[in-house]
Amino acid sequence: MPDAAAPPVLVEEVTPPGHDRPAYVVRPGEPAAVRAAVLWLHWLGDERSDRSQYLAEAVEMATLGCVSLLPDGHFPWHADPDGTAADHAAVGDQLQRVAAALRTLTSAADADPDRVGVVGHDYGAMYTLAGQGLGARAVVAITPDVCWEHWFLTYWPHGEPDAGYAAGFDDVDPLRGAAACQDRLLLQWAQHDEYVRPEVPHAYAAAAPRARAVSYRRRDHRLGSGAAVLERRQFLVERLEL
Repeated sequence: MPDAAAPPVLVEEVTPPGHDRPAYVVRPGEPAAVRAAVLWLHWLGDERSDRSQYLAEAVEMATLGCVSLLPDGHFPWHADPDGTAADHAAVGDQLQRVAAALRTLTSAADADPDRVGVVGHDYGAMYTLAGQGLGARAVVAITPDVCWEHWFLTYWPHGEPDAGYAAGFDDVDPLRGAAACQDRLLLQWAQHDEYVRPEVPHAYAAAAPRARAVSYRRRDHRLGSGAAVLERRQFLVERLEL
């Protein structure tokens, strides 16, 4: 009997080094020598605040010939900021986890290390930019804040932060990271964003004037449907030569 037709998309699991939870790997069902590859970093929100957030978009990218890795975040998803220097170390540790996830993706036999994209939303975007886009050819940052301390001190109750708390994040500053990868960067903003202050997109425009920036009317922080999805997909298609 003939072999059954390969499924259009395969969804599997792998646990990158240093991670506590498995990540999704999404790839086309048909074999290929090498493919473009995308790392997806999710938000911290009230729904799908885990590796599942961008699963549907990764499946769509697989139909275009792309392999994706979707890891779960750890800090601040599963450990709370406390306003001390421990937060600086925790951000550094999570950034190392992101880098390990990217290495896992690019070491896959069918991944083309020269055609890599990174997509991050909310804290996922912060880590994407803190890592200067982790060297990817296509970088998408969706509704990031301008600094780590603002969200940490606003949304987790604790006393006065340690002296020098904000300065402790200088080496993972998302604005400097955006400047470093601006020629490969798409920034996506929502005009009705309850978490990102109005001055934040302006700060990114000043730091990374060559980045492509789009603001979506009548959209909130999620930016999980409609034109925002189509625009980042097209950006990846163009930059990764799909």
